[in-house]
Amino acid sequence: MSQTASTTLYAQAKAERLPLVTCRYTEGEMQVALLRADLRWLGRLHDQPHWLLLAKEVRQRWQGPLTVMAIERQDPDEQALLEQALGELQQATIRLEQGQGL
Repeated sequence: MSQTASTTLYAQAKAERLPLVTCRYTEGEMQVALLRADLRWLGRLHDQPHWLLLAKEVRQRWQGPLTVMAIERQDPDEQALLEQALGELQQATIRLEQGQGL
């Protein structure tokens, strides 16, 4: 049993079922990290022949889900993070349309 579980008022059987490890990031934080990783990856592929197609796919993949998550989130900090990520995606889209790298 973990130290935290031993100091709670949980019954012994319930305390033994507590997870040893818990998430350190919210779903929104994880998705933003994945988006940023995709954008960095695309930035390294800018000279590749099919880069434009890949960039459009990434933009389409992220736009809808990030928008929905930003609308649905109750936590103001996470909502702000998601809105910031949408702004980053928008800036990447503008650069894409101008023929620049991400």
